[in-house]
Amino acid sequence: MKIACLSSSYADIAQELGLSLADIVAVTNDHPEKSLPHAVRIGSPKALDFTPLETLKPDLIIAREGENRPEDLKNLKRKFKVLSFDVRSIQNVIDVIHTLGDALGRREGAETLKHAIKQTLRKNQEELRNREPLPILILLWNNPFLTVNFDTYISRLLEACGGSNVFHSDPVPEFAIEIEDMIEREPRLLLLPKMPYPFARRHIEGFRKYRVFSKIRIELIDGRYFSKFGPWTVKALQDLPLLLAGQSDERP
Repeated sequence: MKIACLSSSYADIAQELGLSLADIVAVTNDHPEKSLPHAVRIGSPKALDFTPLETLKPDLIIAREGENRPEDLKNLKRKFKVLSFDVRSIQNVIDVIHTLGDALGRREGAETLKHAIKQTLRKNQEELRNREPLPILILLWNNPFLTVNFDTYISRLLEACGGSNVFHSDPVPEFAIEIEDMIEREPRLLLLPKMPYPFARRHIEGFRKYRVFSKIRIELIDGRYFSKFGPWTVKALQDLPLLLAGQSDERP
């Protein structure tokens, strides 16, 4: 079976389930070259190049709603078999793995990955039961500052790791905020993922100029914890509780 993955996470999942490199014929440009060196690159998730797909004729295209443009998915569905998923929670990730296990004929691999996520999630729930959630502000972009509300994979992942999103109750999943908005929510930890925006130490120094941010922890963190799911969900559930508790060995 030839598959095309319109989100890097699906290529990760397909490999984890046991598909060979030859099965994954197309991936987006953001997928590591060394992971799938022979797969054709088809642009970014929001700016896809359909031309290679016409030649490759994949048996299945796997897409992510919200990351891939609706008009692109509509056009692809006219010509190819497309599975698309809206991933906003850890349960959504488990459901995606289950569906792909069936679609790709890799149910055993799917059960193994699902079990790893569920087991790590249960472990966190037990260990965090008596711990007060840590108020967290996470920024996805700079100028404008972008963050998320509760109805996102990012927010629910943080909650499963002992955090509390300070913008949990806002009505829009992803939105712009100002410094004043951040200060008003009184976070105790500011997370700056190093992708998709390349936050760096200089940004930490910029925040330290504000009194509130001079008193709280600010951490640069691998953006793949939040932008990728599947195998990365397991890693995030294992690593983030330690980082939130100030026990992580990760360094910028």
